[in-house]
Amino acid sequence: MKQGQVVFRCNLVTVQQGKMHDYSAGHISSEEAKALIDTLQRELGSERFHFYAGVQYRHLLLTEGYRQVKCIPPHDIAGKEISAHLPEGDGAADLRMLMERSVELLKNHPVNEKRVKAGKVPATQIWFWGQGTRPEIPSFEKQHGLSGSVISAVDLVRGVGSSVGLEVLQVAGATGYFDTNYRGKAEAALHALAKKDFVFVHVEATDEAGHMGDVNLKIKAIEDFDRLLVGALLEGLGRLKDYAILLLPDHTTSTASRTHTHDPVPFAVCGTGIAPDRFSAYNETEAAKSDLWIEEGFTLMKRFLKRSF
Repeated sequence: MKQGQVVFRCNLVTVQQGKMHDYSAGHISSEEAKALIDTLQRELGSERFHFYAGVQYRHLLLTEGYRQVKCIPPHDIAGKEISAHLPEGDGAADLRMLMERSVELLKNHPVNEKRVKAGKVPATQIWFWGQGTRPEIPSFEKQHGLSGSVISAVDLVRGVGSSVGLEVLQVAGATGYFDTNYRGKAEAALHALAKKDFVFVHVEATDEAGHMGDVNLKIKAIEDFDRLLVGALLEGLGRLKDYAILLLPDHTTSTASRTHTHDPVPFAVCGTGIAPDRFSAYNETEAAKSDLWIEEGFTLMKRFLKRSF
């Protein structure tokens, strides 16, 4: 990205009868989505606008400007009329025009025709949100004196990792969904630690279940995460003479509201030189009883690396 350029997150969504039916277009596959985004780039791309295909429903629009436009995340308006939540502000008309044109371009696209025949929801249009400029962040190694890697199926997380100098590792079968390769991520993380000091492993499934409003799926995602990823990591790390592991979500995602909330999140940490406390469970209720509160989340990494709890 160059100075002055702005990137928008660009979801493929399903809008029905003027309402946001699905922020993920039925969790469309990456292959299907790429065909749709390629069509949009061919028909709508220009010197001012460039579409980039990502993973599943998550894509990007690179623009010249438009930083001050106000956009609403599609997962915040599930079941609501989209007309009251379209982009607003200086330059918003250009973005609304792209969104409107995408409706016609995707309406009879072969990908959507096949999805409808298969009983799946079509990707009816694009939705812009979460824009930003290129970040200037000191590298992880410069901040903490350690080398590191990142493992995730989500481009956003891989991008953050890359921007601070972490090596981005690809894991076969990592999907950013409920069928992601948990064990593969654990194996890749343990392998990375043979060469690097630090590894960040990210899983999206629990967040997706929250946005879908499905309590049973969220429970299953947590159990899979716990057994297949955390369990495998603890087993492997336990063979090392010196290790530490930190477990936490980046935010809460309520199955009731189907979107992010501002509630405090629990974290758990264990490893060499870290004494156990009186708590035996990891959840919000137990965490609320603790006197270990960290108000500024960005300080947690430094505490973790120094094991000062």
